[in-house]
Amino acid sequence: MDCAEVYRFLIEELDEHLDEPSRRSIKEHLSSCGNCATTLQSLKKTVSLYKSQPSLIVPQSLLSHVLAVIKSSRAKPSE
Repeated sequence: MDCAEVYRFLIEELDEHLDEPSRRSIKEHLSSCGNCATTLQSLKKTVSLYKSQPSLIVPQSLLSHVLAVIKSSRAKPSE
């Protein structure tokens, strides 16, 4: 497995949704490729930091405003 193939599977590896043969191939590649191993560690750290943050509660008024802006921008012809 090369780096391009590994990159396609990294998210699935994080979610642990890979079949065993794919997981073995990725682990073998990661053991010999510092760039891919660093990328995986960075992704794991990013996910961990994201999960550690408190959930934000968006006020309904803000949500309504954002959705209205999106809707109005779609209705305008492209410039």
